[in-house]
Amino acid sequence: MRKILLMVIGAGLVTYGAVQHFANQEAEEALKKQLSLIELQEQVEIDYASVDVHLLSDKISVRGLEVKNTAHQKMASVELMSLQGFHPDEVSEFTEVRLKGMRLNKEAWQHPATFPPLLLGSRFDFAFAMAYEPDSGALEIKLGMEAKKIVSMAMSANFNNSTSFMEAYHARRQQRLQMDTQSHALNSPSDSGRISDAWMQLEPRAFMLEVNSLGQLSDLLDQHLKNQGLDREAFKQMFTEQVYSADSTQKVKDALLAFAEGLQRLHISAQLPEGMNFPSLTTRLNELYGQPEAAADFLNLKVEGS
Repeated sequence: MRKILLMVIGAGLVTYGAVQHFANQEAEEALKKQLSLIELQEQVEIDYASVDVHLLSDKISVRGLEVKNTAHQKMASVELMSLQGFHPDEVSEFTEVRLKGMRLNKEAWQHPATFPPLLLGSRFDFAFAMAYEPDSGALEIKLGMEAKKIVSMAMSANFNNSTSFMEAYHARRQQRLQMDTQSHALNSPSDSGRISDAWMQLEPRAFMLEVNSLGQLSDLLDQHLKNQGLDREAFKQMFTEQVYSADSTQKVKDALLAFAEGLQRLHISAQLPEGMNFPSLTTRLNELYGQPEAAADFLNLKVEGS
């Protein structure tokens, strides 16, 4: 019995290994096609060390990713990139992309205003996720970034009536996959117009943005201001003038100014009424201009800063 069990386990491992091997080959071919399109569009070179497919979790892992400019200088490196739920031939109900251990190469970024020195020396983690429910048309998008010991950011947005947008987005992705990688016509006017029209029909339902200092956000701001030829006091004066001239409630203004002073945490969230797409939402907000309290109530707007 033991021998039979070991034979079954062995056969299973061999079968899994064979499936894994072919899955890796197929995934790598699809990955190469995607990366070729990015290289063409962004005018960069992308190399990687290895690709691995996790059959049970529907995830692809890419290790040792490097991005080079046209002069063959390494601009950035990524320890691990993972893609989950990516299906080129169908509208994905869940897609997630994560970059872990991303670093920027100082030598390739020659313009100081592009990135403050703190960012050039930091380790980044990124995450993007998109969840879609075909039956209801609900769509959720999440984005996160962390620069170690400097700052973390998180953003999310929820929409209804997203079916047309997701279908248009998928159609454009398929078109790109089928297109000759030597062609520079990655977006036709009709393609861009369809995406734009579908975007305008989305019904925004919720929005959230949060920024947290991880210890050096204040230093990061100082470096950025220096690159712009400004100092902290000049920035505070400009920011204060902009905040007080905005059509916002006093509570919102106080929270923004508290964040500008403390640079520790900023949280902004909104819950929007159902059944309003972007054009109708814009029209309603224009009607409420000059009524900041009514607009804040309409948006269920909450702002906290410290």
